[in-house]
Amino acid sequence: MAVKIPSKKLVSSVISDILSKRKVVITLNELLYLVNKELKKQSFSYSISFNRLKKIVLLMPEIEVKTKKRLDRKRRTLKECPVCRKEIKKIFGKNVFGKRIHVGYRCGYCGYRADLNHTIPREYIFVLRK
Repeated sequence: MAVKIPSKKLVSSVISDILSKRKVVITLNELLYLVNKELKKQSFSYSISFNRLKKIVLLMPEIEVKTKKRLDRKRRTLKECPVCRKEIKKIFGKNVFGKRIHVGYRCGYCGYRADLNHTIPREYIFVLRK
């Protein structure tokens, strides 16, 4: 049986319905399970992937995405956002002597922030904004 890909509009409405009932969903896996369960009620052949769900949720302004993070021990320079894979920008500050120094990273697309220890998302928390 062929798998149908649901439209972005349908997925967004299902996500909004789930979060209006539950207010908070703790992990992306749990949200994926709930969304697929609701999609199966509409059409048995509907299914959505992990990455597509994450991209759709990040684009929804009525949903706040919080992350629990872990440290990256390798301390390499970030070239792309670990959440949405878009370009990441360096954050600069001034030290005591007025010199500009690199203090962290920020994604203009999804709002991800990291200091120089390169904290990487470990768990996502989805909250419906008021």
